[in-house]
Amino acid sequence: MSLVRTLRRHATTGAFAVADQSLIAGSNFLLSALLARWLTAAEYGAFSVIYTAFQLLMTMHMAMTSEPLLVLGSTRYSGRLRPYIALLSRLQWIPGLVVSAVSLVVAVVANVRGSGLLGAAALGLAIAAPVVLSQQFMRRAFYAELKPSRSVWGGAVYLVTMLGVLFFMFESGSLSVTGGFLAMGVASLSAVALYSQWLRTPQGEQSVDTRDVLREHWRYGRWSVPTTLLTWVPGNIYYTLLPVWHGLGATADLQALMNLVLPVQHAISAVAVLLVPVYGRRLSQDGVVGLARGIRWGLMLLVGIACAYGVVIVGVGPAIADWLYGSGKYALNSGLLALASLLAIGGAMTSVLGGALRALNSPRRVFFSYGLSFLFSVTGGLFLMYQYRVWGAVASLVASSALLTSPVVVYEGPAA
Repeated sequence: MSLVRTLRRHATTGAFAVADQSLIAGSNFLLSALLARWLTAAEYGAFSVIYTAFQLLMTMHMAMTSEPLLVLGSTRYSGRLRPYIALLSRLQWIPGLVVSAVSLVVAVVANVRGSGLLGAAALGLAIAAPVVLSQQFMRRAFYAELKPSRSVWGGAVYLVTMLGVLFFMFESGSLSVTGGFLAMGVASLSAVALYSQWLRTPQGEQSVDTRDVLREHWRYGRWSVPTTLLTWVPGNIYYTLLPVWHGLGATADLQALMNLVLPVQHAISAVAVLLVPVYGRRLSQDGVVGLARGIRWGLMLLVGIACAYGVVIVGVGPAIADWLYGSGKYALNSGLLALASLLAIGGAMTSVLGGALRALNSPRRVFFSYGLSFLFSVTGGLFLMYQYRVWGAVASLVASSALLTSPVVVYEGPAA
């Protein structure tokens, strides 16, 4: 009976995690799809370039905050989890303001150099960045408590608010490339207001030492932050360099294509985030044998989801694209969709195996596992993109994912 209750609890927690990620991913998907439909291809390309750069900053931020939170929250600070989360929540505004300052510089430089669309997008990011980063962290904090149900409520508020702002701007004729980031910012602010009520520290609970927390996060982040650079480049460098050689329209084509693959990738990411604390508990209770069993189940689940989605999207993807964006606006076809769907399979395998290494508190091994993928992306990947435009970019993404999977499999034991 105990096993049944345990399985039911894990299934319920996993269901809430998927629901939460589906809400956030669905919100971002709708944002991207509506902008792709309502903006010109050049405007949408500018939004995609700046948002891709912001994703790098977000992943670096998460590598120093959310990722160590999921590991340290279930181990070192398990008895003081709420004060630990509260301290990190207060510190979120510092990197947010740094990102805003950098974005303002980019906006000024872009306008001076005659790239008005890129400058407008960067200005929108400068306004929204602090609250978006704070919302991202707070949402992950509930995963450390294994209470993603609370994230679901915030995700629902985010979705409703974001759609409301977008439709208001569209109906009033004020929607622009800046508006996408403003919608994200207002939606994030509404979610942060809700999350803050649930993340209050009860009176009398033992506090945590700020210097101790910063030291622990630095010890983890010194490897996880460089890893984010290696992970960002293979998956995103093509969005930023396609405009250099083929114009903003090519970036818009690539983003419009990837919008159709993002739903399954976000679903996989939702479960993968939950795997880190679950694997950490498996390791502490059952050792490496229990962890290995969890890895096998994780692979079967996530790879199965990726394969099923790939079959569906290849069959109906072109029709969905015509309905979503308008017939013929972007250069999409079944061949490109079939190639892009392979990314989900590689992502599923990497998420499970990488989550296991993170649970082992071995970010250094994760860092080295991404090296081969990075090297290909900045050499052969760029050549393919230069020669074959969007086809080359997608082929490079798939090849990078394949190269990433094999080295992650290797594990020789815990390492610092």
